[in-house]
Amino acid sequence: IIDQLKLAGISLKGKNVLDVSGGPGYVGKELKNECARIVVTEFSEKAVHAMGVQFNIETARFDYTKDKLDEIFKEEFDLIMLRSSIIFCPHLDLLVASLRKILSPNGHVLIETITPNLGEVFWWQQLEYKFPIIYSQETIEKYFYKHGFSLSAAFRDRGSYIGVKKRSYSDFSKHFFTWVIDY
Repeated sequence: IIDQLKLAGISLKGKNVLDVSGGPGYVGKELKNECARIVVTEFSEKAVHAMGVQFNIETARFDYTKDKLDEIFKEEFDLIMLRSSIIFCPHLDLLVASLRKILSPNGHVLIETITPNLGEVFWWQQLEYKFPIIYSQETIEKYFYKHGFSLSAAFRDRGSYIGVKKRSYSDFSKHFFTWVIDY
């Protein structure tokens, strides 16, 4: 996450960060020393409690199907991360409207999700669990533009993940991980 943010010119220093549906909390644990404040949400009350106890991070329960982030949080966040979780959001338009209300001026939203393509379809066939909703990048962009957001960078802009992975050659462990992913 830090590497991705650096590529986009975003620093976490002094920032308030919201990691939506960020269980089991490992990212929140790693980021808590990089930012002023981090809050991690999750669907399961047990996960929310465990993340708070295990990692000493601020947590809140959030259900994509029932809750609105702006009703849970009254304060603003400088960075809101939606990592691999909007597949559980049945009302993307309402979510984006809610994000707008809690994002600070000049704030950023980081979205990581699966894209509907042939490779992903083959991968989905191997899973016991099927994702409820898969949004295309165009659909995601449509709702964010509707609510006044602008796009900083996207997978499509890079042409592949190659542009993102270049940061993975800085030390041996990252180089090895990138090699494994490529292989």
